[in-house]
Amino acid sequence: MCKKLIYLTAFALVLGFRLTSLASAANIILVTETRDKDENGIQDDQGTIDWLLAEGHNVNVQMDNWKDLDDANTPAKLAELNKADLVIVSRACSSGSFDDGNEPANWDAITAPLITLNAYLPRQKRLKWVESNSCQSVDDILMAADASHPIFDGVELIDGMMVIAYDNTVGAGTTTFLATTDLGNGTLIAQTLGDGYTAIAEWEAGVEMYPGLGYVAGGPRLLFAAGTQEIDGPPPTTWGEHNLTAEGNQMLRNAISYMASAGQ
Repeated sequence: MCKKLIYLTAFALVLGFRLTSLASAANIILVTETRDKDENGIQDDQGTIDWLLAEGHNVNVQMDNWKDLDDANTPAKLAELNKADLVIVSRACSSGSFDDGNEPANWDAITAPLITLNAYLPRQKRLKWVESNSCQSVDDILMAADASHPIFDGVELIDGMMVIAYDNTVGAGTTTFLATTDLGNGTLIAQTLGDGYTAIAEWEAGVEMYPGLGYVAGGPRLLFAAGTQEIDGPPPTTWGEHNLTAEGNQMLRNAISYMASAGQ
């Protein structure tokens, strides 16, 4: 009788874990571009794709499909993006792919939650989330601006505020951050310890992102700076390779859950 109870309890725990995992799976569109900067025959951000799949998410990858969000196919593309639980823009994208014609307005009007791993994207000359156009690539640890934010759930913060989120042995060893904390109507979540660059920040849906720039978030928006900065070398390094530590992965895991649920 006791053995049967133990087996039933174990089965219930496994089943509960499985159901929880399935419930947390999201339908994600990963916006990325064909990128093999180090010329090794492997897509530079393949690690990000593999990590998302290993997390149990349904990942829609249409390489280079989203470069033109200002053409005859734009209405259909916007409809597809808006059906996703979450849109993630890879660091392997060139921010210059987002600023032609009406593209900034079209991207900002998307109602689905959106996370950009690319810190170049929120700048004034791209999607106009912030007034600044400056980014910096450094190797640094992060400092929580709000340690109670769900992004830090299950993350062991050093002295209650710092975390080693990036692996500096990957690629060129640096990550690109937004070189300002003046976020307008955005909220700072984490910044680099040394220079205070913005690493993680969010903007609410329906709110003008930065007063005076005239752009309103169609859905929840999050900057989560991640992925390697590329250099030409020699030798050349990867562009946007997944470079998070275990703690950084936990933060991204939390960010995905947080943003996907915000769109429900």
